[in-house]
Amino acid sequence: MYLRQMTDKKKGRTYLSIAHNYKDQNGKPKVKIIKPLGRLDELAKQYEDPIAHFTTIAKEMEDERLQSKKVDITLV
Repeated sequence: MYLRQMTDKKKGRTYLSIAHNYKDQNGKPKVKIIKPLGRLDELAKQYEDPIAHFTTIAKEMEDERLQSKKVDITLV
């Protein structure tokens, strides 16, 4: 997962979201928005550096996703 920044060219506003890349059944790359976060200008009022803050959160979410995919095998 990663922090995705999208800019609305008409309004000039930047929107942040946490996204995940994957490939569909035909192998075509797709993007899934995991969590929309809001406008960058609004988030800057709540967080000193919203890009750094949410980049860290996206990395933590990706680490958790990868950990949950691991399977422990115990040989007897």
